[in-house]
Amino acid sequence: MVLKWFAGRLRPNPVPALAQPAGWAPEGTRIYAIGDIHGRADLLARMYQAIADDVAANAPASNIHVVLLGDLVDRGLHSRAVVELAMQPPLALPGLTHTVLMGNHEQLLLDFHADGRGAELWLEQGGMATLASYDCQVPMGSLNKQQAARLHVEFRERLPQRHALFLAQCPKQLLLGDYLFVHAGIRPGRPLDRQTDTDRLWIREPFLNNPGPFEKIVVHGHNITSQPDRHPHRIGIDTGAYATGILSAVILEQNICRFLQVN
Repeated sequence: MVLKWFAGRLRPNPVPALAQPAGWAPEGTRIYAIGDIHGRADLLARMYQAIADDVAANAPASNIHVVLLGDLVDRGLHSRAVVELAMQPPLALPGLTHTVLMGNHEQLLLDFHADGRGAELWLEQGGMATLASYDCQVPMGSLNKQQAARLHVEFRERLPQRHALFLAQCPKQLLLGDYLFVHAGIRPGRPLDRQTDTDRLWIREPFLNNPGPFEKIVVHGHNITSQPDRHPHRIGIDTGAYATGILSAVILEQNICRFLQVN
């Protein structure tokens, strides 16, 4: 069953059953993995409430694991608020684990924060919205070198140290049972212990068009699709929240796969 969030209430929206991925979550664990948020703090708050409602509506699980797949920041208007939400446990439950993975947009932010590196790329990719959310004075139009240098200094002053430390400590991947959680994907044909951070954060092809199998079923964001993109060996859950107003999550328990969406 796919669940959607409408008008502040969770309503079931039955869909035809699809073939389940051939994988198992760890025994006694229910996993909620959330796709790219991109500054939509409102949608993340609604997703946390939808997860709380789903936990209450289903049989208890010994362990609840909430995973954010990265790209918390940029494009949407409230990156700072998203980071604040992501830093806190989403539910007050015993046995809750909360993991926030790094996305390529967090890496762009950290590079700029460190030494002004990659300013043009980050700002083209939605960094202006993040700067504005931290009350930086963002000029209109393209930036010259002097303006970029000024923004770098201002951002270092405005970004709270605890935010910078939190983002820098986000892992690049997470293994749970038969599933690998990663922001973008993996390089086909390369063992998991030899994957690069560039691929984990940035890859599209040849990952997306590879039929698999991989060592693990890969759960990822990074590539926008109109609905969760379910295949036997990968599950993509980036539904373009900043543009579509729809944030998606996948729920994995035993060998069951289902979805939550909020808008």
